[in-house]
Parts: sequence; structure tokens; C-alpha cells
Amino acid sequence: MKNNYIVKNQDVGMRVDAYLSEVSDQTRSQIKKDIIEERIQVNGKNIKPSYKLEAEDSISWEQRTPYEIVPNGLPLEIVYSDKDLFVINKPAGLVVHPGAGEEKDSAVHRLLSLDKNLPINDDPLRPGIVHRLDKDTSGLMVVARNEDSYVALVEQFKKHEVYKEYCAIVHNTVKNKGVLTKAIGRNPNNRIQMAVDVFPSKEAITHYEPLLDLNGFTLIKVIIETGRTHQIRVHMNSIGYPVVGDTLYGPKNAKAKRQLLHSKKIEISHPITNKKLLFETNLPEDFFAFIKSRGVTYASNI
Repeated sequence: MKNNYIVKNQDVGMRVDAYLSEVSDQTRSQIKKDIIEERIQVNGKNIKPSYKLEAEDSISWEQRTPYEIVPNGLPLEIVYSDKDLFVINKPAGLVVHPGAGEEKDSAVHRLLSLDKNLPINDDPLRPGIVHRLDKDTSGLMVVARNEDSYVALVEQFKKHEVYKEYCAIVHNTVKNKGVLTKAIGRNPNNRIQMAVDVFPSKEAITHYEPLLDLNGFTLIKVIIETGRTHQIRVHMNSIGYPVVGDTLYGPKNAKAKRQLLHSKKIEISHPITNKKLLFETNLPEDFFAFIKSRGVTYASNI
């Protein structure tokens, strides 16, 4: 779809990306991407996002077809479902929702195959999503199936009323349990990373406890009171115990194909009945494969 705009006197001096953001429903980051892809020209010429508009400039914009999530019918393990919510066991390697609007598979694509009426709320790319797991983190997630459930579940997570227990395998030997309370924020030196002791940052609380010594590695239990981006990965790395397979924060010579982090237990209050619901899932096979590779005998109930 092609749109054309003629710059009026009151808009002279504006950046082209800011101007187009005002006259359309697109964000400046989306517009910048279109400029880089040469979908936007001024007076028939390619420009930069910082281009300052002049009177009577002619802007042409070949907008991409709006992205629509198409249910793909692929399988997804449902641990629990009723008319108000799903609890899923997300596999490692599956993103929770589309990002740039080009993915053909995510947990959302699969969920919409089960319920096409998941609540949209603020973001059409995240229907029903009240919290997230990283792509390479496996395990339990809660999904809302209607507006009332969405509002109630988001509030529980916001107030830190949800019990969230993970298992992870980390580098080095963890001898004692502990609590980490350093706030977490965006790493100013590497924008794809989070970090402790930076400004600005937000409160983060992580409890950890060793479960099994793996001869230079440790299987640990982790309970988080907050839900900051990469919280467990950042906190454990900050005290010398990076998660195995996490090349963003830990050693680059990964000892696993993905970060060995799993959402094992979650307890919520039912968003409508307020009844307490506790869910638990087994550790994935790659955890057990790693444990066996260390020559360690383990109890079947870990």
C-alpha cells in the first residue's frame, strides 16, 4: 500500500521519522526500518531518518502489508485449561510471541489454534500473554483466555503474588543457598544485555539453593519474587555462577545447545474463582543428559 504526503509549512524542520509517526499509526522504530529498507523516499530520493523536512517536500511511503498472526496448528503441551486460562509447558527454542512481525511460529501462533479469541489488550502480537519466558528457557507459563482473566493475572504478577520456581544448571560449585537483591537494568555498554549495579534499574529478588553437585557444575533451585528481564541469568552470573549454555552472559564455549533454565513450578490464584492453583512439570531431557554426562547418579524426583 502506497501513501503520499506533502509537507505543510507548520511541519517544516521536523525529522521525517517523527512526522510520519504523527500522521500514521506506526512507531518511529518501524518507520526507521522502512527508511533503511528504502520504502520511504522524499522527492523521489532515499533519505535518512534524521532528514529535516522542507516546505512542499513530497513523501512517498510503500507500507508493508500489516502483519497478521495466522494460527499454525502446531502442537503445544497444555498442562491445564479451563474457560479462563491455559497453563502451558513451553519447549526451549520457541519464542513466546512474534517480535518484528515476521515469525511464522511462536507460542501465540500455537495458542491461537486452540482458542482464536485470546484477549488482545494493548498489543495485538501478544494475545493472552501475561508474562514471558526467554526463547531458550523452557517450562510453565500462564495464559489468559478472556479480558477479566487477563486483568486479574497481570495484577498478580505486578504485585509479585505469583510463586515462580525454576531449576537451572550453572557453572562452578554452589555450596550454600542465598538471596540476591541487586537491582537490574539495561547494560549501558551492551544494549542486548541486562546488568546489576547500573542506572536506571529495578528491584530484583532471587533465591537460590543447590540441589545436586555435578563435579564443577551445580543443579540449583531458584525462586524469583520479581520478574525482571533475564533476572536469573544476570543474578547468577553476577556472583560467578552463569547458567550453562548461556553465551550472552556466560562462557562462549557453551556446554549445552541452549541455556539450561526451566520454569518448573508456578502457583497462582485463579483469576475468577481466586482458588489457589499449583502446577509442576518434569525437567526436560537435556537436563538429564547433562547430569548423566557428569557421571552423577541422581534421584528420580528432581
